[in-house]
Amino acid sequence: MKINRYDLIILFTFTLLLLGPIYNIGKDVLDLSKFYIAGIPASDIALLIMLVIFIFNIKQITNFTRPKLLGLIGFVIIFYFIQGIIINGTSNFAIYNAEIRTWFWFYGGIGFAYSLLKTGKPIRYLKMIIIVATFLLIVSSIKSEGFTEYMNGWSTLRVGHQNIYILSGWIVTPIIILLNVTSHKISKMVIPIASIASFFIFVGIISNTRSSMIIAFVLFLLLSISLKFNIRESVLLISKIRRRDKIILAILASLLVVYFVYYNSIERKIRLLSIFDIEVILSDSRFFELKSFFGHSDIAQLFFGRGFGGSVPSPIYEMRLTSTLHIGILNFWMKLGVFPFLIISYYLFINIPARYLKSFKLITHNRSNYYHTANVVILSTLFPWLFSLLLSGGYGETNFLFAGFTVYAYGMVKKQGLKQLIKR
Repeated sequence: MKINRYDLIILFTFTLLLLGPIYNIGKDVLDLSKFYIAGIPASDIALLIMLVIFIFNIKQITNFTRPKLLGLIGFVIIFYFIQGIIINGTSNFAIYNAEIRTWFWFYGGIGFAYSLLKTGKPIRYLKMIIIVATFLLIVSSIKSEGFTEYMNGWSTLRVGHQNIYILSGWIVTPIIILLNVTSHKISKMVIPIASIASFFIFVGIISNTRSSMIIAFVLFLLLSISLKFNIRESVLLISKIRRRDKIILAILASLLVVYFVYYNSIERKIRLLSIFDIEVILSDSRFFELKSFFGHSDIAQLFFGRGFGGSVPSPIYEMRLTSTLHIGILNFWMKLGVFPFLIISYYLFINIPARYLKSFKLITHNRSNYYHTANVVILSTLFPWLFSLLLSGGYGETNFLFAGFTVYAYGMVKKQGLKQLIKR
């Protein structure tokens, strides 16, 4: 197997990004910390590497991404950093550093996608990412406080750890890409299917996280849809699902449902299903945090935002200030103001799903091309993120990394089809 410099870059960067989660396996939430190399967080070294890749290959990168979008992200970072300093002062630069790192990972994600495709074997590395991240996710869950009690049926509490959510962010986008471009036979999808099942059990059920359970169902739905896909001449085609694959899919779904029903306490099932109960939603801590955001914001702050570092008192943290709201999409409002928030919300929750559905319909009627292929294969990777933004989370470094990754992959598929993405 021929190895080029981009193979080494991907392997080294991915390793750097995993050092923190590996270091924190089994640690109590109060003991969590970054992993440092020569006094620098390993994740920051990874970001610097990806930013260097982005900057030195900007000419090639702009062949597949809009320069205006790249410039706009840069303007947002600079403008709202300055606004944040003016409004929030200079007393806590750690918050500004965290905000800037998060947004810089959009560029870092583009650099990561560029490097991955330059290896000439993106499918192989996507499989590697899924296998390693899923393994570490399972280990992190097993080593979490309360896991043994849960397995013995002694505890009804959630079994969670920060690692579980960080690592689940690493597997979602690669899973969806593999589902969309791999052969539509279930036998060829063992890795993504095993990872989806692990996500369902360890992130959805065992951690007892309602938003993650919904994302698990989104992944399962995308798996079902992907069984209709075929690729010919670098474009996507849609055919019928084979009878055998339907049976296997039904068996898998049945096993997961059985696990949910029989290996979950009544209290856990009630909590997971309470997401459909409006009274529970209105009494949820996220709803009170939402009320706190509006209650502690004046008209100017609602219209123009608080800039980077903007914070509000949160009932979740006993009314201490938080710079990151749990309903992720609201962070764009809190920091950027209502008009950028509305534009971002329209693009994410209306424009992207509409383009996906329109292209899916046209491909079904044998009108596939590179543009429609990109809309179905690549835009669908954003769907779990959209649910996270609406329910819980979605405003973190891994999210921005894969947002940038998706932007570059989308532009490449729109211009060249799937030929670069499906290399093994």
